[in-house]
Amino acid sequence: MVIRARRNHWALRRIVLVASSSVLLLVGLSGGAGAARSPTAAVTPVDGRLRGQDFTARVTSVAWPAQAVLEGRSVEATTGHRFVVFTLQLAENTNAVSPKGDDPAVTASLRWGQTVQPLSLSGLDETLNQQVDGSAWPSASQEFVASVPAGVHTVALTLSQGSFSQAFNLWSLRRVEPAPTVLYRSPDGPTVSAATSPTGTVSLSNPADGFSSTASVSVQSTTLGYFPPTGAPGPGPASQAVLSVFLDGEFPNNPDDPSGSGHYLGAQTALPGPQLTFTPSGGAPVTATATDIGDTNGKGTDDDGLFDATYSFVVPGNLTTGTLTVNAGTFTGAEFTLYTAEAGTTNLQIVTPITLPFTFPGVPTAATQPTPSWVGAPLPPTASAGSSSTRGTASGSGSGSGSGGFPFWLAVLLLVVLAGGVVLVQRLRGARSRAGASAVTDAPPTGSAVASAALGSTNEVDTSGMAAAPPAAAPTIDDPSIRVLGPVEVHGWASEPDRGVLEELLCFLVLHGPRPMSGDQIQAALRPLNGALPEVSRKTFHTYLSGLRKAIGPGHLPDANAGGGYQIVGVASDWATFEALAYEADCTEGEEAISHRRGAMALVRGVPFEGVTGGQYEWVFNEQLASAMIAAIARCALRLADDLFEAGDYTGVDDAVRAGLRAAPDDADLWRLGAQALAARQEGRALRRHLADAARHLEPEEMERLTASIGSHIDSDDEDR
Repeated sequence: MVIRARRNHWALRRIVLVASSSVLLLVGLSGGAGAARSPTAAVTPVDGRLRGQDFTARVTSVAWPAQAVLEGRSVEATTGHRFVVFTLQLAENTNAVSPKGDDPAVTASLRWGQTVQPLSLSGLDETLNQQVDGSAWPSASQEFVASVPAGVHTVALTLSQGSFSQAFNLWSLRRVEPAPTVLYRSPDGPTVSAATSPTGTVSLSNPADGFSSTASVSVQSTTLGYFPPTGAPGPGPASQAVLSVFLDGEFPNNPDDPSGSGHYLGAQTALPGPQLTFTPSGGAPVTATATDIGDTNGKGTDDDGLFDATYSFVVPGNLTTGTLTVNAGTFTGAEFTLYTAEAGTTNLQIVTPITLPFTFPGVPTAATQPTPSWVGAPLPPTASAGSSSTRGTASGSGSGSGSGGFPFWLAVLLLVVLAGGVVLVQRLRGARSRAGASAVTDAPPTGSAVASAALGSTNEVDTSGMAAAPPAAAPTIDDPSIRVLGPVEVHGWASEPDRGVLEELLCFLVLHGPRPMSGDQIQAALRPLNGALPEVSRKTFHTYLSGLRKAIGPGHLPDANAGGGYQIVGVASDWATFEALAYEADCTEGEEAISHRRGAMALVRGVPFEGVTGGQYEWVFNEQLASAMIAAIARCALRLADDLFEAGDYTGVDDAVRAGLRAAPDDADLWRLGAQALAARQEGRALRRHLADAARHLEPEEMERLTASIGSHIDSDDEDR
């Protein structure tokens, strides 16, 4: 009975903590009008960084006082409220952010529950604008004060630029997921540069006359970030990044031998993206997307035109090493004599490929944030309905006077009643657990689109020993839509397509977001160079686009825009809905967070893209999209199961674990929580079946840790009795 004893021990500790907190709160209320009220001490977050494409920010100080100083005077929060006071340090790339640049301005807001309160950054912007001439990334700080409901434990500071945003929980002092890995790798900014600039030489030839020459290739710069150049595909999941590379190819040039060195082969247009690949160490090659064709910024004086473009690759966000390959192949160019191109162009060849090694700084270890002093502390006096106060404004800090007297005998009486109630609740929970009864979980609010996690199991995970409950409906997703959290499904076709590639093309466009993509980008991603399936011609590709437009409806796939890009409009996905629900859960806590995570897990039908074969959806695995989905599902399931375990809802834990294992059958933490839930219910036989099934998915050392976590329950036969 190790698990039960431990849980009872923690239950008693909670009773003591609640009673102690009650004493502190009630004594504070019973102090006279002259009682001192010190504001909550400010805390510096261990890692208060928020980052975007053109901004870096840091929350440098946070406090949760009942009083604040506003405009030079001490003000107390209104009844039922308290203040949150924080200092934000903001730096912007003034060469890019409007009004000086083309990128949208940075905005800020606070969010708790369904409330969104915009924050004015005018003071910071004014200070930043005064520094524009002195620095491309000027920095300024400002203190903010907001009045929030006293019982709220999640207030998220959100900084946004365009459609991208990052949030920081001012209560827990942690960033709100998703937080792209690459944005927080460098101590200085949102991008990382390679540690070295490799060089090499490629051999070129002209098949028409047999002439050959060479080109010296050097890396001008590399940028590992989250935001792609205009026209290049984005990384998608927060675990990915975009590697942008600037190369220079130069012909041999000897001033003492102009007739010899002036005879060389050069490109008339930059090499196409598919001719370059990048291979992360331990991963598969990724095809480049070429943008800014014709860009010669930073090129050498002897530039031969081979690489006059920006080459971008979608890679893992934790990339540290990899190799760039300029593959052998044909390109359009000319033969130069005495530095003068011969008339017309011809097909030239890269005879010998070249491989350039890249190294990036390691990924820093995530800092651990200690629990802030206000977590678990008594609510401030303003939380009481009987407290009188003066309403504060939007900025300032300070202290105020105490409230009126409170009878001490009544404080003691309330304390006794409160402690007795806690004991009674714990006994009732224990009785339900001993009886093996299913725990009752609060239902979502009436009309909520978020439902409990659907039951069922795939991936040969035996969950027969877990408590059964009727499956709940997943959140509503308007059609047309794609479903990829399991076998791929498309709902709401205007007319059923006769080719499977049209379904794949639709999924690619939907999952790559709102940015229009060129035909070359789509074609290279769907059928990459040296991929499992043969490349398709431009004519065939346009036939696919026409077929998809007819199948999904012309309103959902308009003709290419002025820039030659294609974009899906108005087609939903279960992955986008999952991400939105998981984000909402991370911004809240308690029943609201549980409800959102249940809705997210109800969308999971199996392993993402389960069953795709024959080289289809190769881009999903090249971009590591499926693994990112699996990681997000496992994380959501674990957080849901942890919350339900703490609440004593072991049946709910079963549901969450089973939903997670549908997508992540090798996740040891999910198997562990499932085993502990069965142990807590004393389901001996079911526990043994659970462990036997876990052994088929986990490594021996993982099984050792799992069995150690449930102690003597592994031998329990309580179920048989």
